[in-house]
Amino acid sequence: MTAIAVLTDERDALGESPVWDERAGRLYWVDIRAPSIRWLDGDGRRGTLPCPAVVGCVGLAAGTGLVAALQTGFHRVGLAEGRFEPIADPERDVPGNRFNDGRVDRDGNFWASTMNDAARRPDGSLYRLAADGGVTRRFTGWDILNATAFSLDGTILYQADTFRDRLWAFPHDRSDGRLGEPRLLLDTSSFGGHPDGATVDAAGALWVALQGAGRLLRITPAGMVDRIVELPVTQPTSCTFGGAGFEMLFVTTAAQRLSDEALAAQPMAGCILALSGCGSGIAESRWVGA
Repeated sequence: MTAIAVLTDERDALGESPVWDERAGRLYWVDIRAPSIRWLDGDGRRGTLPCPAVVGCVGLAAGTGLVAALQTGFHRVGLAEGRFEPIADPERDVPGNRFNDGRVDRDGNFWASTMNDAARRPDGSLYRLAADGGVTRRFTGWDILNATAFSLDGTILYQADTFRDRLWAFPHDRSDGRLGEPRLLLDTSSFGGHPDGATVDAAGALWVALQGAGRLLRITPAGMVDRIVELPVTQPTSCTFGGAGFEMLFVTTAAQRLSDEALAAQPMAGCILALSGCGSGIAESRWVGA
């Protein structure tokens, strides 16, 4: 049985990119529309770091701090100092784009995708930030990429083509980050909404948030949906496992574009949800850049 609790009472316009830091006992996430990195400690203490540009996603760093993908490119983030140190900006000549979803792979490289922020156009690309700060574009020509996650052994990269309601599985060469021809994992159109953020659990299944449908899907590596979790909000955006034993599934949500009536009917919209009874996950990998 799934139990759902709300962890925050402050609404995010567009909460995204939840990441659990098991060393600090802290949950990080971002609010894209009120550009900031936010966190919640196990003792209930909260923090917010405003960002100098729109932020799409964050990942843990091997030392201290985070790695982040902002509209102005990849940055190292020093939380204590409130410092954003630029690493690389692969789309400085594409001012209409911003970074969106991302994740650190099993070998410590940070992957993040871009999208056009004003129009639904195939302007999105997927980038890989290596340990030495080098950036490689792995593919381009997509509308909105989401659900960035890696299989337990790191040999499969999962990606959603959000507005086409497709989840794809790409063979991933861990030695150099090259991707093979993808296979269709799942057409999500019959489940409502659109596939957004995702995470992989300790059994290797993919959990994906269906934005607009108010539910999570658990999908086996073979592409079978074996569990559906209904949520008290219509706009879940992403999820990650954390807490003691990684047995809590944290879900980010959005309040943007909801009417006053919808917000009144969904008091948890824009809040962080914590779900128990969904199995367990594993630790997030850390970007190994200096």
